Parts: sequence; C-alpha cells; structure tokens
Amino acid sequence: MPSLGSPVKSQVKPPIVSLPFFMVDDKSEVDTLCGKLADAYDEFSTNFHSIIADSIHQGVVSNRYQIERVFSEWAFSRITGKASY
Repeated sequence: MPSLGSPVKSQVKPPIVSLPFFMVDDKSEVDTLCGKLADAYDEFSTNFHSIIADSIHQGVVSNRYQIERVFSEWAFSRITGKASY
C-alpha cells in the first residue's frame, strides 16, 4: 500500500522529474566547481551546435531558457560523468 509519508519510499509511479544538483561543503569546493563550469562553458560555446543536436531538443532551441537548460544538463553530465536525465 502506498505511503503518503515523507520521503516517499513506496511510490507506485517513478518520479516525473529528476533534478541534478551539486553539494558543496566549503569555499574551495565552490571555487573548484566554478572553474569546472567555466571550462565547460568554453567547450559548450565552441561545440554549441553539436551539443544542441545531441540534446533533448535535438538541435532546435527557440529561446534562452532552452539553451540554459541544455548547458546545465550537459555541464552536469560532463563534470560528474553521470547522465542528468
């Protein structure tokens, strides 16, 4: 029988959204993460069209928010080695 408690451990359906995030403990980890994101942004800018083509949007982005989402998901995967979706 499903539970309505928190956290949900007996959910019948899989979660709809999986949100990737970084856990950092101190300023040095924040600085390291910022450096990795800056490097990822440089690579994203250089390979923009091929990264967008391989994204969930399959090469069609119509606004800044979609580009930011593609970058965020791609950078998370690049930095952690894990798929973000």
